Amino acid sequence: MLPGFTPGNLVVPGLSVTTADGLSIAVLSANLDAWEVVQAEFFFNEPPAPRWCDVMVRVRVQNIGGSITDEQSASESDFRLVASSVLYGVFDHSCGLIPDQLDAKLFLGGSVEGNVCVQLPVDESGIVMLYGPLFSLDTSDRRWLGLSANIE
Repeated sequence: MLPGFTPGNLVVPGLSVTTADGLSIAVLSANLDAWEVVQAEFFFNEPPAPRWCDVMVRVRVQNIGGSITDEQSASESDFRLVASSVLYGVFDHSCGLIPDQLDAKLFLGGSVEGNVCVQLPVDESGIVMLYGPLFSLDTSDRRWLGLSANIE
């Protein structure tokens, strides 16, 4: 099985995986305690609850297989974090406003980098990123991306 198609065979940070709809996705970096970054730009955000933290992941998304006339969307809501077999998403566990939030429409060849931020319990480990289009019921287009504990 190709990397990124199952949780047991993750795509490593820096490498990309292609989705069924022609997006190429890569994790560029992860900050496992990003509250200071979030708060520095958006001082009015609420801090994480006690024993929770903001986890911010920088991703690159490129449209490599779509139509030249139809755009593909890429947004923070297409990504979730998984830890201890629990799914954490931006709707239930939002960091609030974040710098350079991922939200774009890409024509063929278009590429964008942006941040995804989700709050998790501080004692979580083995955190991985799951891509799955927000409005899709097709689980075959899920992609699994690793976060390395030693990346920023």
